[in-house]
Amino acid sequence: MFTIDSEKLEKVVDLVNQEIDPRATNDVVEQTLCADRNDGEDHQQWLNNASVAEVVDWIATFYK
Repeated sequence: MFTIDSEKLEKVVDLVNQEIDPRATNDVVEQTLCADRNDGEDHQQWLNNASVAEVVDWIATFYK
């Protein structure tokens, strides 16, 4: 399972709530971001380095 810094998660959730889904919770967003994926270490590096806006844009693809 992957991890995301708690401060970054809070920022991501705040922006998701503003731009995509006001009902999204920390748990839902974290589960989406940290679910088991096939791209392994690349995904963790992306979680570590992507901007909050980039992460939110990625989450938005699940809402379309």
